[in-house]
Amino acid sequence: MVAGGVLGAIGVYVFQLIGGRALGEVEFTPIANLWTVQFLVITIVLFPIEQLTIRRLAMRPDHPLRRDMPLIAGVVGSTAIVVAAALFIWRDEFLDGETVHAVQAGLLVLGYGMFAFGRGRLAGMLDFRHYGFTTGAESMTRLALAVVLVVIGTTSAGLAWAMVAAPLVILAWQPFRHIAADDEHISVEGAGGFLASYVVANGASNIILAAGPLVVDALGASNAVVNQYFFALILLRAPFTFAYALIARVLAPMARLVSEGRSSELSRFVGLIVVAGVGISAVGGVVGNAIGPWVVALLFGDEFRPQALVAALIVAGVGAAFASLILTQILVARGHTGRLAMAWVTALVAAATAIAVVGGEPDVRVALGFIVGQAVALIGLAIAALERSPASTATPAAGG
Repeated sequence: MVAGGVLGAIGVYVFQLIGGRALGEVEFTPIANLWTVQFLVITIVLFPIEQLTIRRLAMRPDHPLRRDMPLIAGVVGSTAIVVAAALFIWRDEFLDGETVHAVQAGLLVLGYGMFAFGRGRLAGMLDFRHYGFTTGAESMTRLALAVVLVVIGTTSAGLAWAMVAAPLVILAWQPFRHIAADDEHISVEGAGGFLASYVVANGASNIILAAGPLVVDALGASNAVVNQYFFALILLRAPFTFAYALIARVLAPMARLVSEGRSSELSRFVGLIVVAGVGISAVGGVVGNAIGPWVVALLFGDEFRPQALVAALIVAGVGAAFASLILTQILVARGHTGRLAMAWVTALVAAATAIAVVGGEPDVRVALGFIVGQAVALIGLAIAALERSPASTATPAAGG
């Protein structure tokens, strides 16, 4: 998993580097916006599907996944239609008027829907080795295709096709093979409520985490400033992106503890997680202010250099996000996605309020909203995670 996560992270940033340098800061804007939308869809809608699948199988290896398939297919399909339609309507604002990018966005959702379900099955069955393989293979496939396209000469549309093809590597692991059939004798909780609350929670959390470039753009910043914020965010949240590739390793054993009636043991780690998050955030802010702009300029070019304050606020927010990600797994393992949603919606309101109230340049305002939202979320999640789950959620029959 670690090797796959490292390859995945390297592939992402080299892809951004090659694409940014080949297309330039203006023509790269549709790719930057597509990437932001892709990230939001994966983390808001598709990541909960992966974690639902992990939790189902970790708590009950013989869980009848076929019972969940209509809901999963409906969520993925409807999301693809909504994303493609929305980007078609706003193609002039975000995609430089290119209709093909809206189609590519819909295909990205479908591809990563399969990818999320396939990886969820692997992690749920504790096959973390192949989980890591898929993570690395997806990123390296996108990078290899991008290199070929750049060499022969490409546009933003061509580079986006490399993004569309990448998640299809999951087909090599046959994600839909040997899916357990429905079994009326197995009683399990429905997936609808779990997914609905989790999608709301991830929607709020990842709007805070990833929608920054879109908000900077909406506040009237130039293409240059939008791209500066985009590359700063994409690079400085690299450790967090890497953690996403490994978090499945945390959820599975937590879910096993819940299924064994040992949920209260998870509360012992809450204080340590919060202290670690605050410490990382403080140190990260100092480091981000000192070297963040230099690192971004070194890797992506001086035209993408962000302000030092923006870099500091982003890195500090990422530190808090680390702790929040672990606390989130505790609540997911317990099935408390309603509490999760409440904490993140509150944080999103706080972030939006900060952006609206504080004046100044768009990138600074958005970065400030980012750190405010992460801080409020950390407090809310810590309070929710300290509560013990009801004994009823700890039974193996729950499964979801």
